[in-house]
Amino acid sequence: MADAPILIGRALEPDWSAEPDLDKLRHCKALLQTDRLLALRGLEELADSGSIMSMLYLAHEHGHGALSSRNLEASINWYERAINAGSVLASFHLGLLYKGVGRFAEAFDAFKVGAEADLAASIYQLGRMYRDGLGVSKNLQEAQELWDRASVLGHPYAKRNVACFLISGRRGILNVPRGFLLLFAAISQTFRLSMYEPTSYLLK
Repeated sequence: MADAPILIGRALEPDWSAEPDLDKLRHCKALLQTDRLLALRGLEELADSGSIMSMLYLAHEHGHGALSSRNLEASINWYERAINAGSVLASFHLGLLYKGVGRFAEAFDAFKVGAEADLAASIYQLGRMYRDGLGVSKNLQEAQELWDRASVLGHPYAKRNVACFLISGRRGILNVPRGFLLLFAAISQTFRLSMYEPTSYLLK
């Protein structure tokens, strides 16, 4: 499918070959724009058949739809079902959901699941939580170490943060040129994502 996510620091997921009915999945996703209730019923049927992408679509639809139709607990439940079915990406989105509603300790735990599986986006978010003291005691050194790790795994914003640290000279004057190169790489990657994948989870 065209909207398969590109995962940085981890193998591509989900396994599209494991989806029970790709044609129905495409149809239900398109139907969300015209007949939400019918689409949700179809996605629930697919989810009950083991479709991880249906679980992710249901979680997103319940958690990020119009305010009048938003159901955070339903969204959380679907993300948790997807995690239990093997989706690491679901743990990242669950972390964003918790963080967005101020449930920081739960967000930290969700991001930690992804970080333990080397999902760079989760590692980057954990760094932000350590930097800001959200759900955990503020620890700038831990934040920097997490961003180092996410940068190596290819996360653009982590690259940017590490680059700025190197350019500042706090890791020695010899690392300043490397900082500028890394900053250029981060800017280029962010630009490409913004142009070709503006809804990418890597820009969150």
